[in-house]
Amino acid sequence: MRKAPKLTSLLVSLAVTLALFPAALAEGTGNSLDSAEPWAREGITQALGKGFVPGEIQGSYKSVITRREFCLLAVSWLEYATGKSVDAVLAERGLSRDDAAFGDTRDSHILAAYALGITGGTKAPTADAPGTFTPDGRFTRQEAAVMTRAAWRAAGADVSVCPDAGWTDIAMVGNWARDAVNFCGVNGIMRGTGASSPVFGPTGVYTRQESILVFNQIQPGRQPEAKRVSVSDPSVKGRKIPILMYHAIADVPTTSLTDLFVRPAELEAHLKYLADNGFQTITFEDLDNITSFEKPVMLTFDDGYKDNYDILFPLLKKYNQKATIFVITDTRWSANYISTEEIAEMSASGHVSIQSHTESHPDLTTLGKSALESEMSESKAIIEKITGKDVVAVSYPTGKQNAAVSAAAAEHYRYAVLASGGKFTCGDDTLLMKRIRIDRGLSVKSFAALIS
Repeated sequence: MRKAPKLTSLLVSLAVTLALFPAALAEGTGNSLDSAEPWAREGITQALGKGFVPGEIQGSYKSVITRREFCLLAVSWLEYATGKSVDAVLAERGLSRDDAAFGDTRDSHILAAYALGITGGTKAPTADAPGTFTPDGRFTRQEAAVMTRAAWRAAGADVSVCPDAGWTDIAMVGNWARDAVNFCGVNGIMRGTGASSPVFGPTGVYTRQESILVFNQIQPGRQPEAKRVSVSDPSVKGRKIPILMYHAIADVPTTSLTDLFVRPAELEAHLKYLADNGFQTITFEDLDNITSFEKPVMLTFDDGYKDNYDILFPLLKKYNQKATIFVITDTRWSANYISTEEIAEMSASGHVSIQSHTESHPDLTTLGKSALESEMSESKAIIEKITGKDVVAVSYPTGKQNAAVSAAAAEHYRYAVLASGGKFTCGDDTLLMKRIRIDRGLSVKSFAALIS
């Protein structure tokens, strides 16, 4: 007959079982990074290191986050971002929790988030009845966007600009959430759900791991970014931009084309007028971010005359302005035109954008396909080798072009300019950009009228 185990053996066995039980429980409930998707683990680890992830949502990371949990996370992140307790933030702003705001919760974090404008509940309070928060309710992606944006605003960021983020299903987003959904998309803090297209999926659920990653991407003190809007974007269609066409600069013209030679004093008066009246001189590289400029104007100089280096360049530095010089690459060995070294120096300064005026300045409409291709491609390659920067624009010699010329330009450039036509209108063909010719003798008053 087998003897009964000794009491000490039983105690040892019980101790081992109890010691293992918490680990087994943790593993079963997902209280480890193993419960997160592999793509989320690095971000969660970073967030845990920053200390803003509340203990009760550390684990079961694939679970749908509740409305109360998201409020808790948002408030905890706000404390991390401001370096202050939420009570201190409330006191600074003369705010306080309203215990009667919601009929279904008095959670202190929810009430703090409500006071700070981070949440509004599922039903707002009225004079006659408290609101409803639904603390354990299903949390959607569009709700996450609204509360994330509001939390960032509560931390001191300017979240007023909400351009279109390009979501293909934006029409499915509630009107109350569209600005926030676009805002989170533009700032890259919420990913879409589509594999190959920008689908937001507004009514889809939002998980703990996604919520943590969102707040981990918002750095304290960072200000939101507006979407870069190009001159071809429908939102700026019809906006006018003056593109001014200059050539040479000299008191005494050196050729019979007298009108091409503006006097140095005239050019300086033009630049001073721009500086004194708040105009922003931009180059073709700025055209994909046009909404960043309230009063844009473009200064372009065709041919690349030597005086562009001797006279224009110092004036641009004096008045802190920018200009584009369209160079004929075959002329850079001529004493009358800017050299390779001068092209490189001006490009590196940040005051001058060097773009193409073709290789030899022919009438492009008379060329065969092979010669046309060479004029377009060779000049671009040479300039890019000298400057180390992309060449994105070409000026048609004497402004002449046809369908074949524009098609050839489109193979190598994003922009191409004509020699006349008036102001460029956003939304028009960027390979047929109109310009305003500036001739010798133009007074400041007439100059101002042209660009107004």
